Amino acid sequence: MGRPKKPDSNPTDYKRGFNAENYERLYPWARRGRKAFYTMAAKQAGLSLNEFIIAAIEEKMERDSPDTYKQMQEETKN
Repeated sequence: MGRPKKPDSNPTDYKRGFNAENYERLYPWARRGRKAFYTMAAKQAGLSLNEFIIAAIEEKMERDSPDTYKQMQEETKN
């Protein structure tokens, strides 16, 4: 899984390359002061802030757009 490591590569460069190949970046904006509350809620749920945000998005998708959610689930299985 992933890319083969080059013996002379910088670990940070490797991670950046791996992330660029396997992830897409989202940039959510929140009102000033809310990040602390979101972080506390994530910590209480035992998740990172990123995991918490993704879980919230996917819960809302499943509830409000079940066809799109189902399509996403099927495509990510492959």
